[in-house]
Amino acid sequence: MRYFAFLVLAAGLAGSVTAQQQTDAGQTTAPTSSRSQITSPGPETLGPGDLLNIVVYDSPELSRNFRIDDDGSLRLPMLRQRIQVAGLTMDECENTIAAALVNEQVLVNPIVSVSVAELHSRPITVIGAVRAPTTFQATSLMTLLDAITRAGGMTDTAGPEILITHQPSSESNGSVGLLERIPAKSLQDPASSSANLVLQGGDIVRIPEAGKIFMVGAVNHPGPFSITNNEDMSIMRALSIAGGLGAYPSHTGYIYRADANDLHKNEIRVEIGKILARKSPDVPLYANDMVYIPTRTRAQAGMKALEVSAAALGIASFLLYAFK
Repeated sequence: MRYFAFLVLAAGLAGSVTAQQQTDAGQTTAPTSSRSQITSPGPETLGPGDLLNIVVYDSPELSRNFRIDDDGSLRLPMLRQRIQVAGLTMDECENTIAAALVNEQVLVNPIVSVSVAELHSRPITVIGAVRAPTTFQATSLMTLLDAITRAGGMTDTAGPEILITHQPSSESNGSVGLLERIPAKSLQDPASSSANLVLQGGDIVRIPEAGKIFMVGAVNHPGPFSITNNEDMSIMRALSIAGGLGAYPSHTGYIYRADANDLHKNEIRVEIGKILARKSPDVPLYANDMVYIPTRTRAQAGMKALEVSAAALGIASFLLYAFK
């Protein structure tokens, strides 16, 4: 009896385990999707400007090249109504044309084949701080890095960000597309593969040039200097780039910075002498700031007077010695 009970208990446990395994087998985990995974895009759709090669079996008058109009429609011979094909895949376009031929009683059972002769509806534009700005058609999978490479790569004056304007979706009613910002450094980091986006037709890639600061006045090398790699810029760093202070610099400098509307420049007084003496904190600079360090005219005039006096004394000494 005990043995029979043991068999029943064992069979129950086995059935429970088997049911649990079947339950686990029936459950599926949704795959995690990540933008870092570069996958092939879905079926490509047709758009305005594309030139289609349409072949209708046993109908040579309908078999030739047709271009999709700007409104996304297609006009075929013997059809009174235009056919809207923009946004359709090849298969959908074939079915739509066949249905139109049947509905208007042109053919009873048409066999339609559609292929793209010329592609014009999937432009990708790369502009800005690249060596060869370009526009090309996305005929295959195109990543951000591929597009920049096709444009010759970024120049030395490229800024720290890459701006991507995506084409507005059909639900946006023609409004401005989505703007996406990608750090330029992330494209060089294998661990940040999510930055290497897959581009679609209509995307515009713009690489702004790096911001500049301008050093003028009593510095050894005045001029504009680029702020690259998103580096922090300050008075002391700018002075080091400009070769340090020049002759007879004033202890006080000025930063001229545009306001939010870029209508006029604000003047900010800066104590250069105290900053260099580490008696005052360094002052941060931003793109398009102009730093002006005046020359101490009084000290310069005094030094000129000393030079003139020294020259005069030198001549007097020479005369006394010559005619002694």
